[in-house]
Amino acid sequence: MGHQFSVLIRVTVNSLVAPGPCVLLSATIAAEGAAADCDIYNGKNANAPSPAHLEALSGTTFHLDLEGPALFENGIFVEVNASTTHVMVEYIPLSQAQLIARLFELED
Repeated sequence: MGHQFSVLIRVTVNSLVAPGPCVLLSATIAAEGAAADCDIYNGKNANAPSPAHLEALSGTTFHLDLEGPALFENGIFVEVNASTTHVMVEYIPLSQAQLIARLFELED
């Protein structure tokens, strides 16, 4: 039986998704009725740097393909527009990520 280390959260309004350091694994945006967009910030609010901007045309979804995990040292804040149906954000809190890395070191 495997262990689930990541957190998957659905965002429909501007939200602080992760209050502390974490690793972003993926994000998906879905639009319904109108085009949608969102910004994902490395911090606790929309004043932080925004390393990711996602857009989707009406009736579609867009998945952010990361080449590898992205470190968000200051947390994750997601800002959505009014027509965004939802944004799914998957991340690992840094404490969990460090534990996973340690487990892989022990296997070597």
